[in-house]
Amino acid sequence: LVMLDDGEQAAGEVYRLREATTVIGRSEGQVRLPHDALVSARHAEIVRGGTARPYTWLLRDLGSSNGTFVRCGRAILRPDRLVLLGGRRLRFRPAEAAGAWAGAAEPAGTTLVDAAAVRASVWPMLVETTQAAGGMELALSEAELVLGRAGCGNTLEIADPQLAPHHGRIFRDPGGQWIIEAMPSLNGIWIQVGAVELTGVCRFQVGEQRFVFMS
Repeated sequence: LVMLDDGEQAAGEVYRLREATTVIGRSEGQVRLPHDALVSARHAEIVRGGTARPYTWLLRDLGSSNGTFVRCGRAILRPDRLVLLGGRRLRFRPAEAAGAWAGAAEPAGTTLVDAAAVRASVWPMLVETTQAAGGMELALSEAELVLGRAGCGNTLEIADPQLAPHHGRIFRDPGGQWIIEAMPSLNGIWIQVGAVELTGVCRFQVGEQRFVFMS
């Protein structure tokens, strides 16, 4: 396990996973991150399975406050799932009443409509998780959208220098699920997980700290 130095993609402090369970946390565990306020006391663990090589390895979140994320090529956007895009943390919010507006009778007279309520009812959203007012909201108003850095001709544009000009795409599959898929970029797309098998070379993030696992 490599705990990456800031801004590095491969260099950092190396830990050999000698025990069956390795805990990562702010104040507990074999790998401690005492100065990262986004890390819970016991944040995540890596569990070795099997009695002989080749072992299996499982990364599991331990009910942390801020989540555990893995870099992925493609993932399903499940309700309330968190996504890291550059320096932004976004939550997937499905449409509250998808299809409710289709075929509805037109009301008589003049009707005042709250545009934000309409978007929430009709379209799924990616909503920035921030305590400050004016957090970003991205409406998934088409069956396929390309997201990337602002000013680069994307369907969804985010003003963030950590994003590639064309960073990823979001689309609805034939079964109605929303999928996010990475395009080639330096920083990638990171998805919140409860538990995931680690194979080969995997990158994950706990708090602000990024790791590389190599089996």
